Amino acid sequence: RRSYSVIDHKRRSILVDGHPFFPVGWFSEYLSYGEPATIQSLYDMARDGVNSIMLYNLIGGQHGQRFGRGKAPESPEQILDTAASLGMKLQVYIYDITGKLSAGQTNDWDYLEEVVRRWRDHPAVLG
Repeated sequence: RRSYSVIDHKRRSILVDGHPFFPVGWFSEYLSYGEPATIQSLYDMARDGVNSIMLYNLIGGQHGQRFGRGKAPESPEQILDTAASLGMKLQVYIYDITGKLSAGQTNDWDYLEEVVRRWRDHPAVLG
């Protein structure tokens, strides 16, 4: 099921699927411990009331760029699906892709566009 999130500027809040959303969570590099440990951590966090997390290396840059945070998974799908099944939202960190674009070190926007198109409608994606 497609999910959507928007900013309600009038109320200064986030709406997820039309409902107020107050993120309770943290930033994490759990993927450096591997996907199974990350998935177990999602279960643990959900049990403790976490509803939002940002995994730094969920989606890596092209050509294996990971900026020292461990290897990104081949696909973020299993982690995103697990988060969605637990009612959690993920903030997708894409600096590994946009960093060189912002610095003018590359002009290749294709990979960024591919990632956004592929994952933007996943029910676990907050932004």
